[in-house]
Amino acid sequence: MSGLDKIVGHITGTAEAEVKEILEAAKAKAYAIEKEAAQKTIAECDRIKEKSEREAANIIERGNASAELKRKQQLLIAKQSLIKEVISKAALSLQNLSDAEYFEVLKKLFKKHLPTQDAVILFSEKDLKRLPDGFVDELSAMLLESGHELKLGGKAPDIKSGFILDFGGVEENLSFEALMDNSMELLMDKVNKELFM
Repeated sequence: MSGLDKIVGHITGTAEAEVKEILEAAKAKAYAIEKEAAQKTIAECDRIKEKSEREAANIIERGNASAELKRKQQLLIAKQSLIKEVISKAALSLQNLSDAEYFEVLKKLFKKHLPTQDAVILFSEKDLKRLPDGFVDELSAMLLESGHELKLGGKAPDIKSGFILDFGGVEENLSFEALMDNSMELLMDKVNKELFM
C-alpha cells in the first residue's frame, strides 16, 4: 500500500468516524426532540381535555338551571291558574247565596272590619233594593257598643256586592270584587315567594 493509499484510508476512516459520531448525535437530538414534542403533545391534550370538561360542565349547569327555571315557571302558571279558579268559584258561590245567607256574610264582614269611628255604609243599587228590614240598625248596634255611629249612605257606589265604609271622605272598599282582587294579589305573592325566594 502506498503512502497515498494510507493517507486516503486514514482520511476515510476519520471521516467515517466523524459521520458515525454526527449520526449518533443527530439520532440522540432527534430522540430528545421527539420525546419533548410527545410530552408537549400530552400536556396540550390534557389542557384541551380539562378545558372541554369545564366547558361541558358549564353547559350542563346552565342547561340544568334553565330547565329548573322553566319548571318553576310552569309550576307558577299552574298555581296561578288554580288560585284564579278557586277565587272564581268562591265569587260564584257568593253570587248564588240566598238573600238571608248573603246578608249574613255581609254582617260577618262588617264585624271583622268594625269601624273605630263614625261611618257611613254604602251598598250597591241591587243590595239597597233587597236590604232586609233592620239590617243597618243591626250593624249600627255593633258600632254603638264602641261609642260610634253608623249611617246608611244614599248614593249607591259602582260595586256589585259587599259594601263601602266612608269615614268622612276616606273610604274602605269591602266590596267582594275588591276583596277578591286583594286576595288574588296576596295569594300570588305567596306563590311567588314559595317558588323564587
